[in-house]
Amino acid sequence: MFLENLSQFVVEFIQNNKNPNVSEAWCNKKNQEALCKILKKNNIIVKDPNKPKRGKSGYLYFCAEYREKMKAENPDLTVKEIVSKLGILWKQMKTSKNPEVKRFEQMSIDDRNRYKSEMNTYVPILRKLNKKEKKNKKDIETIVDDSETEKHKKSRKKEDDGYNKYVRSKKNKTKKTHPELDSDGIIEYLKQKWCKFPQDKKDRYKNKK
Repeated sequence: MFLENLSQFVVEFIQNNKNPNVSEAWCNKKNQEALCKILKKNNIIVKDPNKPKRGKSGYLYFCAEYREKMKAENPDLTVKEIVSKLGILWKQMKTSKNPEVKRFEQMSIDDRNRYKSEMNTYVPILRKLNKKEKKNKKDIETIVDDSETEKHKKSRKKEDDGYNKYVRSKKNKTKKTHPELDSDGIIEYLKQKWCKFPQDKKDRYKNKK
């Protein structure tokens, strides 16, 4: 039924828009709202590949530049230890007011300004389908193919829920055990640990109430 409705919409769009500027007609508010209505009925959420990427923090720029150097100098360290050392080094650089920190923070400011500028001219392929999103899902965008089964969708939702529950339960403890890490460092540290968990351990967090 969904494919039939979508096909009918596309056929009618082509018939009613024979002018050369098809892309402008496609982004027309009326057409977008009609398309969104069809998708919303089928719980389809689409990620726009052309949407500008959010600006990165200074810490993430620092990690991107120093991670490989740290690995090369310490080949025996685990991912967890590398993240920990990066967090310590970043804290030390900030405390000593190392000029490198200012450089990374300026890179972050430039990137955030780039994001704002691109968003001002960005025309979404689809308008937002769900106006009310859960707080912990605000920055999560999911591509759902029309051939994906309900079972697969529910399984992926449980995976996200399990990870979010894990982060919420471990965030405060990690702050105490790793005071050298800032918020970005804590998230990256927990993410690396989650990726190494066996499936049965992940399942325990998924099913945790």
